[in-house]
This record gives sequence, structure tokens and C-alpha cells, in this order.
Amino acid sequence: MQLKQFIEDPRPVLPLLEKLKTDPELMVRRSVANNLNDIAKDNPELVVRTLGRWKKINNEGTQRLIRHAARTLIKRGNKDVLTILGYSPKIDITVSKIKLDKPIVKMGEGFSFSFEVRSTSQRVQTLMIDYVLQHVKANGKLTPKVFKLTEKTLEPGQRIEIAKTHSFRQITTRKYYPGTHALEIQINGLTYGKTSFELKQKE
Repeated sequence: MQLKQFIEDPRPVLPLLEKLKTDPELMVRRSVANNLNDIAKDNPELVVRTLGRWKKINNEGTQRLIRHAARTLIKRGNKDVLTILGYSPKIDITVSKIKLDKPIVKMGEGFSFSFEVRSTSQRVQTLMIDYVLQHVKANGKLTPKVFKLTEKTLEPGQRIEIAKTHSFRQITTRKYYPGTHALEIQINGLTYGKTSFELKQKE
């Protein structure tokens, strides 16, 4: 059950998490990470400050914990936590040639897309590359959902092409509604391009 007082003010929980962050048991560290991930949904600044401190700890288990604890903030494109993890929002790239293999997608099916990323920098850049689907909800408004894609290190001037297939099969945790959806590319928390497509009921 939810303990609402700790959702509103999770600070009393932090001393316990501090003591457990270097625990030798993986299950304990994952529980710490999951707890911080939950806290981040309502108190992102508190979690960013905590992970910033923990990043300085020379402990491999704790460093893995940090990545797991930051997953919601990563999907939201939180620039502070991405910087902590080594993904600077100050990147010099272009994203082009965003292509969908079809303009209309039917429920239960999927579509493929591809795009090109090119470095315009004279330095090596580390990129966390995701994609965002702007889903139509029951009220007709669009709501973003971030999906993991890949991580790449680009050399100066390097150009790469990335392709992905996404399925709209029905699942119990997500309900799809017909209408005009959109695809965006997210790199180190920044979005590039916006391509629309129609999601229709299967005949």
C-alpha cells in the first residue's frame, strides 16, 4: 500500500537509503534504486542531488544502482541526471532523414522508422538515443511515452543511421486510441524532428 506521507515528503526515508547504498547484496541495492526511482516521479530534484553525491563513491555496485535509480528521470530527459551519468545536453549534432515505412498503422500491427545522426563537433560525443511516441489519449490529447533505443559514441564528423521497429499490439498496461500520433527522436534529453502518422482500428 502507498504511504502518502512519504510521497509528499520522502526526506525521512533518505537516511535509510544512505546506509544501504553500498550493501553487498544486489537485491538490497536494487530495492534502494527502485525506491529512489519512485521518489523521482514526484520529487526529481531531491533524487538528482542524492545521485550527484553518490556518483562520487568508488563502489561498482553503487554506480550500477545510480543508473537503475535514474531510469524515470532519463526517460523524462532530465538534463541534470543525464549530466551526472555522462551524457551532456551540450551536444553538436544534426538529426535528419526521419522516415516511416508507412503513414497509416493499424491496431495490433507496427511500423518501422529510421533516421540519421551526424556529429558537427570536433570532439568525441557520448549520446543516449531514445525515441518518443506522442500517443493519443481518450480525451484526444497527446501524451509522450519515451522508449529506449541505443547508446552511441560519435567521433568528430561521424554519421550513423539508426533503424527500429515499433509494435502497436495490445498489451494490458497500455491502451491505444485511434488518431494522429507523432514520433520524435530524443538524444541526451533533447528532442529532434516530429513526424506524424495515423493509428487506425484494424478492419
